[in-house]
Amino acid sequence: MDIWRYFRHTWSLDYRSIPGRQWPLLIRNAARPMRPIIGIALLASPVMRLRIRDNWIGWTPPAWAKGLGQGGWDHRVAADALRARLDAAISEIRWDDLASREEIAQPTERTLFRLELAAAGAAQKRTRQLEEHHAENRSSRHLEVRDASEDTDWTAAS
Repeated sequence: MDIWRYFRHTWSLDYRSIPGRQWPLLIRNAARPMRPIIGIALLASPVMRLRIRDNWIGWTPPAWAKGLGQGGWDHRVAADALRARLDAAISEIRWDDLASREEIAQPTERTLFRLELAAAGAAQKRTRQLEEHHAENRSSRHLEVRDASEDTDWTAAS
């Protein structure tokens, strides 16, 4: 990783740490003596909720409905996949630190209100953390970013 960071400073783009998993790669030339490094790459977790990309892939509800409506997907297969994903997502929810078994089995208005307050507090805390992180890590140089539109040809752009 230290060697990768050394070579990273040769990039022409700003270096900014990014959240999520990262896999730095050194690209070496096995055909040359001592296998010199000829490039570097970084695979990273994708950006969450990038509307233009998600619409193009069909991940947003309107794009998903459009794919079904235009016959792009078999509605039975899509419904089965959605049901399976929902079941898996529900089974992955950890609730034992939020409510008791009794509250889950028979929720009351009080329980729901308490959970809504906890969610609002967590959202405010996360917003504050992100604002602080942004303020601490803001660079004096900013990259030029092109605005994409709904009709961007992502295949050609890539």
